[in-house]
Amino acid sequence: MVTRIEKGAKLLDKVRPGWAREVNGAMLDGLFDMADPQHCVLGTLELVDNPGSFMFTNPLVVFNGIRITTWNEARKYGFETDAEADESYSELEELWREQINDRL
Repeated sequence: MVTRIEKGAKLLDKVRPGWAREVNGAMLDGLFDMADPQHCVLGTLELVDNPGSFMFTNPLVVFNGIRITTWNEARKYGFETDAEADESYSELEELWREQINDRL
């Protein structure tokens, strides 16, 4: 999971410089929650095209030419858990917090 999250963080570094400060602000306000599509990394950055449908259909994330249109693609970048690997949102969130803190 760490490698996937590092890949996602590097992607955000490339296409959304300063993203960690934005998400850190949400963390400080108690609004960061990887289990909630509106308050996860992508939701906080307002990169989820339709957060209301995120839970029931494939995610659609489009930013700076990057398209993430399936759960597998979201997992590839550490934006989603892998249930088959018994990953939890709390683990995912803690690892994203580390990536954010490393960039502050």
